[in-house]
Amino acid sequence: MKFEVCDRSLKVEGGRKGHFVTSKATLIEVFGEPLPEDLAPKEGIEWEVDVRYEWRLRFEDGNTAIVYDLKDDPTKAVDEDTQWYVKGERSLAVRRVVTAIERVMGHPIVAFEDHK
Repeated sequence: MKFEVCDRSLKVEGGRKGHFVTSKATLIEVFGEPLPEDLAPKEGIEWEVDVRYEWRLRFEDGNTAIVYDLKDDPTKAVDEDTQWYVKGERSLAVRRVVTAIERVMGHPIVAFEDHK
């Protein structure tokens, strides 16, 4: 499924729908460079966590997602595996993100959907 990488003007409704583990290098290969770090204070309820890297995606079926990690370990290398989270309106966002990664990488990755 085709997708578009968007800027911060793309608002993504919902909350965290799941997570997966891969490297930042893999995500750059699939989605390009992450959005520049937003150093402005977070206002409102869009983020309740401190995010280091993020990609905002719109899929051709209208689903949207944000892929992000947490500022928990700034020393991680670009090729080191990291836990990434997916924010979206439905858990389908996780599947869309993972499918996009798997198509480029040519192998499956394990993802977990949050069932809240």
